[in-house]
Amino acid sequence: MPAPRDRITAVAEYDAMIHRVARQRLDLQARDMWRMRQEIGRFLREARTGLGLQPYQLNREVAERVIAGLHAQAEGLARSLTGIVEQASHANAEHALALGHSYAQHFGAATVRLTADARVLAVALEHSARLISIRDGGLTSRIQRQVDSAIRRAVLSVQVGGGEGAMAEITRALTGVKRWSYEAERIYRTEVGRVYSMVTDQSGQQLDQIIPTGKRWRWSRISREEHAQIDGQTVGARGRFRVPLRRGGVVRMRFPRDPVAPAEATVNCGCGVVLVPLAHRRRRAA
Repeated sequence: MPAPRDRITAVAEYDAMIHRVARQRLDLQARDMWRMRQEIGRFLREARTGLGLQPYQLNREVAERVIAGLHAQAEGLARSLTGIVEQASHANAEHALALGHSYAQHFGAATVRLTADARVLAVALEHSARLISIRDGGLTSRIQRQVDSAIRRAVLSVQVGGGEGAMAEITRALTGVKRWSYEAERIYRTEVGRVYSMVTDQSGQQLDQIIPTGKRWRWSRISREEHAQIDGQTVGARGRFRVPLRRGGVVRMRFPRDPVAPAEATVNCGCGVVLVPLAHRRRRAA
């Protein structure tokens, strides 16, 4: 470990790195969420253009043709959103490794070369893609189903003389940018943040083999108010945090957005975890 005076400098420099990485991650998140809103808005605008019909023009044959076209567009939307989340996940893995290397350099493990488990990252990306997918109940699948259902109900309405109301229903189905964008952003925040936390946790375990290393929970101050209770809680590199649940009780988690924890403790959580040097090696948590 560094000498006392050097340690003060090391702590200050490492803390500056933590803030720098946090800023970079927030900037990336803001840009990516804007891109996701743009992609969803583009899909809905193109859908409205494709449905530029008068009520009397809407029949079963036209509806099936329009729905087929929208399905292809939804596939494109799913690819775009998945690509954004995948790129951000890789970037966050790199951020976590960079912060881990900064920790190593400042606290006595400069020669270590940290790596992220490629298999774990692949599983995380596959899970994110499924949440967005046009299939398996993913986000774009739900958007598609809502639009399809509105069009099919509109065909029935036209057949019984309710054409104007039918077109109004379709319009409502195609103006949900805010709702769908919120769901996309929730997936992004949860899944990209999960990758960052997992790689940080892996780094901590690698470093703990060389120098006594712990991890500290950092509340985001923007979501999950119940997590404010554990802001600053510190455990060993292989330990688990005692995380309070909104409905009461606690759950033991390795890091924010731990995939083994219930959704109520992880979804839309913006908390972070940072590595910290321990003055002595703690007993491993059960």
